[in-house]
Amino acid sequence: MRKVSYLLLITVIAVFLTSCKGEKGDPGINVEWYVDDIKVPASSWQYVYANNGGYYRYVCDVPALTHNVLINGSINAYIYLPGEFLEGDIQRPLPYSCPNMLHDDNDYTFTEHYDYVFGIGWIEFQYCASDFLYDQQSEYITEFAPSEQVFRIVLQW
Repeated sequence: MRKVSYLLLITVIAVFLTSCKGEKGDPGINVEWYVDDIKVPASSWQYVYANNGGYYRYVCDVPALTHNVLINGSINAYIYLPGEFLEGDIQRPLPYSCPNMLHDDNDYTFTEHYDYVFGIGWIEFQYCASDFLYDQQSEYITEFAPSEQVFRIVLQW
């Protein structure tokens, strides 16, 4: 037992004697931030049909998204989800996919998918549901239209 105590004491002393302390490092660079919440009403989503498929989109101006941010920074987007299991809303990073079900005479299962693209001065949020149902004119059935959503964008440069 005494051997173990001496060994433990030597180990503790060795840790304290070999700890390092050096010069202060570079303070780093300043990082600029821009954070904004964007509310998209259900009626503001625009349907785009192309190449035997389609999706909904919402485009908005973001003047803070400059050429400098695009080249030297990072752009992240999140979707707010109602806090069904937690108190308050939660954020999920985009892209985000989740299973869902349309309840009518026949329950219909599909997957909702949210994503985003951006350029200098703008961002586009996109919504797509798997297993789209089309009529003969290739028009989207309105039950799959996105509801009101709130997105958060975070720019860093």
